[in-house]
Order: sequence, then structure tokens, then C-alpha cells
Amino acid sequence: MIDSNHLLFSHEGTLPPGSTRILTQTAPYDHCNFTVGPEAPPALVDRFTELLLAMSYDDPEVRTLLDLEGLKAWRTGRTTGYGALAAAVAEQGVYDDEGGLPGSS
Repeated sequence: MIDSNHLLFSHEGTLPPGSTRILTQTAPYDHCNFTVGPEAPPALVDRFTELLLAMSYDDPEVRTLLDLEGLKAWRTGRTTGYGALAAAVAEQGVYDDEGGLPGSS
């Protein structure tokens, strides 16, 4: 769980005081991603990206949305920084050798 959620849930009473504790923290990571498939129209992908990157934290309406995600701004996509997640997924056997969910066929 991200720090801001833990603080909010504790403050709101969703997590009763003293009922949880932080055991460890990961390195920073990108928690919010938009992924498109190879058939996505490039013009639409570019426009969507343009709209996201144009969002300003100074705009009160946009600020509310960014605050919900714990963001100050959107950034361009990247595929680095997922080593810990990839290792955990492999260790837990989340996917089979073909990339599917075990037992789903």
C-alpha cells in the first residue's frame, strides 16, 4: 500500500489506530500506468498522451484528480523500475510459462 493511502485510511478510521504497521518500503515506482495494445491507433494514443501531459496541478479541477493518484503531474511512459515486481510475480508463480494465469485454460 502506498504511504498516502496508509495515512488516509488511518486518518479516516478505515484502518483502526495501531492496527497496522509498516514492515518495509520499496524503492519508488510508477503505480499508475496506461497500456495500449499494438492495434491502438497511433493518433489516438498521441492525443491521449498529449491530454494527460497537459494537465496542470495549478488547475483546481485537475488537482483533485491528480491528488487522488498522489501525483503532481503525469510523465511520459517508461518500462524500467519493475524489477522488484517482476521478481515477486515470478516467485509467486502468478503466470505460467506461456504468460497465462495458472489453471485458467
